[in-house]
Amino acid sequence: EMQMAFPSKKQCVSKTTDLEFNKDPNFNFSSNIPADGVFKATNQGLPKSARKVEPLSKKTATRGTLNRYKLEAELKTKNQLLETAKQQLHSRLTGAQGTIKELKEENEGLAQEVEKLKKFQKTCMVILESRNIDP
Repeated sequence: EMQMAFPSKKQCVSKTTDLEFNKDPNFNFSSNIPADGVFKATNQGLPKSARKVEPLSKKTATRGTLNRYKLEAELKTKNQLLETAKQQLHSRLTGAQGTIKELKEENEGLAQEVEKLKKFQKTCMVILESRNIDP
């Protein structure tokens, strides 16, 4: 028992009833089923060429081929654009890495200069204190 639920309609509650079935399972329906219940292929005597399904028309096949080539051309164009973007990003990355290297070297040089200036300042303070001069 399957009930389809529709949100706009109320669901009916079904009552179960006991149905009496005919105890004789052999029903006699008119049909084309052979008495022995075995089905036989109807196209056994036909030549192979007659058994085949008709191929697609040339127009349909050509359209499918054109669509395939069109898609391939679009993908090729997109791939070329992606390759160009990749090369540009790679060159920008290389440039940024070079800039970072230069800035690190400059930073190291400035840090060494700061250390020299601190030593010089300390020396100057010692000289001033030895002469009793208030900085």
